[in-house]
Amino acid sequence: MTTQGPTSGQNNSGPSLVGMLAAMWTDIQLAWRLFRDDQVPMMLKVIPLLGLVYVVSPIDLIVDVIPVLGQMDDIAVIAFAVKTFIDLAPKDRVAFHRAQLGQPAGESDKTIDGSYRS
Repeated sequence: MTTQGPTSGQNNSGPSLVGMLAAMWTDIQLAWRLFRDDQVPMMLKVIPLLGLVYVVSPIDLIVDVIPVLGQMDDIAVIAFAVKTFIDLAPKDRVAFHRAQLGQPAGESDKTIDGSYRS
């Protein structure tokens, strides 16, 4: 009788599409809360707005007529704008809103202890 590990039969080559969409949704929720927060500088709030302007504007890096690729650049711009906005927002406000949403601390907030061996 052979025992199989917890990842047996699973493809762990990278994050799944569902996981990526879930992470994007939580980032959008966080960005929306930060956007409405008075303690986040107004100049930072321009970042997600510029992303939205790009999506609705007729100017595109990849023309929307090309199936799938045309929409992928819009999604990439929105994801980049949201991520940049969250990364540049005051850390205390990000932590506050993450806690309000019941989200764990972001990757940059985590510390991993270890030792270096040469």
